[in-house]
Amino acid sequence: MAQAATELKLKATSLYQKSTSSDALPWEDLPRLQQQVLTRILARVLDQVENPFVMAASDVVSWFGVSENTAREWLKTWATDGFITPVVAGSGQRVRYYTLGQQWVEAFFQNNPSQLAK
Repeated sequence: MAQAATELKLKATSLYQKSTSSDALPWEDLPRLQQQVLTRILARVLDQVENPFVMAASDVVSWFGVSENTAREWLKTWATDGFITPVVAGSGQRVRYYTLGQQWVEAFFQNNPSQLAK
C-alpha cells in the first residue's frame, strides 16, 4: 500500500510539473468558459467568417444557452479581465460588441501571422 501511495504521489507531482511548465499554451490558464469562447472563435476563423474576433451578447447567449443578462455580465467580467475589449458604437457610450483581446489574437496566430489578414 505504501508503494502505491508513493507511485501516486510521483505521478501527481509529474502531472503538476507539466501543467506549470513554460511550454504550456497561454490559454491553458484561462477559466473554462473563456477557453470555450476561444474554441468558438477558432471555429469562426477556420470557417473564414468575416470579423471572427467580434462578439456580442447574443453570441454568448447562443453559445452557452444563458440569458441575455447573464451574457452581459460575463462579457463585462471578461472585459475587466482584459480577455475582450468593448467596442463603443456611435457617438454614445453604449457597448454593442466586443473584440477578442489583442494578446489572444496574437496567441492564435503566433506561428502563422499571415492568417490574420483573412
